[in-house]
Amino acid sequence: MKFYLSSLIIVFAVVFAFGQENNNSSDLDFIYREIIKLPSFKDQFNAKQKANFKQKVEELKVNAASTTDYEIFMKLYSLIQPIRDSHLGLMSNPDSSLNSGSLFNVELISADSLLEKAKNKPDETVEGLYEYQNYKFIIYADDKFFKGVAIIEGVIYPQFIMYEVYPNHFDFISKLNNGKIISLTRNVVYANKYLVGAPFSLKKSRQPDFINIDFKADKFQFKNIDDETSYLRLGTFSTTNIDLPVIKKFYLNVKDSITKKNLIVDLRN
Repeated sequence: MKFYLSSLIIVFAVVFAFGQENNNSSDLDFIYREIIKLPSFKDQFNAKQKANFKQKVEELKVNAASTTDYEIFMKLYSLIQPIRDSHLGLMSNPDSSLNSGSLFNVELISADSLLEKAKNKPDETVEGLYEYQNYKFIIYADDKFFKGVAIIEGVIYPQFIMYEVYPNHFDFISKLNNGKIISLTRNVVYANKYLVGAPFSLKKSRQPDFINIDFKADKFQFKNIDDETSYLRLGTFSTTNIDLPVIKKFYLNVKDSITKKNLIVDLRN
């Protein structure tokens, strides 16, 4: 399995192969070595906490064998979870030799009962019924995570889990690219009936949204609105190996074009 760990504080994009189950312990060591380099880790953990963190890695290595991609991912997430760093993310490219597994089990849940409960949830809470394109999504609380499912023709499909770091701010773990990639996005915020910063656009109402930008919109945009005003959208500050070439190309294209008296800089989402 390939993993990509990135941060905007110390920027690095790393890739390593997961091989078979007995190699998982060395990969835990790798993630540990990268995490302890972070300023956020150094600032937030005292000497005792750092020792406990190292002990946690050793405990995970004792039970390193995993049968699914999700089990591996969640072990690595357990190392990231206590670090308060919104720019720290994790993305996996699952190993085809392993069973992909599922984020969670929904066999004993009725789609009708979930829909009925979701309709009665107040707008102040992240729980409830959402819409995305032509699909219905439900977010509900269960154990220590919030869980997100899609309802398609009465069938429940697990899509994501959310860990509430503090009120209405979440770590968002989801399947991307038709389930081939597992991704952790930090600091996803529930506001204005909308999950801001999530990998796909979920909102509780079909009313026109004049606050958020559709997730399909280009992350980087530049245009002249009139003779005195230009518009610049910067949709991410990510510096992964995937984003950097796009960012550099955009910069070279527009760096000499910002000449108007007024400039609108759009940092939404």
